Amino acid sequence: MTEYSYYITPIEYKIANENGISRELVNYRVRNAAWVVQEAITKPVKKKDMLYEKYAIIANKNGVTRNRFYQRVKRLGWSPLRAANTKPCNYRVIQAQNSIQIGHEVYRFVQLGITQEQAKIAYAHGISSETLRWRLKRSTTNWSVEEAITTPLLDNQERINRRRLKKGKNYFEKMNEIHWNERRSLSEKKETRYSIMSVKKTRKIIKAFDKYKLQEKINEHRERGWKQVGDIKMEGYYDGAYAALIELELDY
Repeated sequence: MTEYSYYITPIEYKIANENGISRELVNYRVRNAAWVVQEAITKPVKKKDMLYEKYAIIANKNGVTRNRFYQRVKRLGWSPLRAANTKPCNYRVIQAQNSIQIGHEVYRFVQLGITQEQAKIAYAHGISSETLRWRLKRSTTNWSVEEAITTPLLDNQERINRRRLKKGKNYFEKMNEIHWNERRSLSEKKETRYSIMSVKKTRKIIKAFDKYKLQEKINEHRERGWKQVGDIKMEGYYDGAYAALIELELDY
């Protein structure tokens, strides 16, 4: 097995040049693509389509870049003549030509399908370009151009009246009642929470060596507002005091 040689002699470069192969292409073929030197300096370069090349030169004179020219031909399916002779569009210039500014509003009348005079009428009726665009392009109601440019905007009260007619007379009354019921429930929850937080309990254990004396102590505390929690228990199994747990609620 012979070793692969990356070295290219000056004579081989000269042969490649005579065959129309550049020095850079020879280097790429041998050192990057791992071609044999003899094949790299003799295999001819694939020629470009001379028809496209001729039109690409024309396109360059018309301000169309080579990439845009090939994109028009191969992706968009344009003819080479059309792709070369159609100059690139400056969309900002086109928009400026197809629009009119009245006051602070810019009406792109070509996109909206109206004339400059109709745009002036819309502005005189207080209709902005966005409102006009919504009426003509996005609204489910089929607006004619004359209606779109002459129908004035509704004030807030008229909008509410239309919603009432659409939803029903009692719709807003029901929504208002639901709203205030939610407000009341929230306030009641807050009051309950604050009342729970304002009540505080204290507990203590009372003891006696006799069960009857312990019961007397419990009764005395009960008269003062204490109450017994749990049963009476003995502290020891055989000998010890009787004990009971009592608690008192303190209001703040």
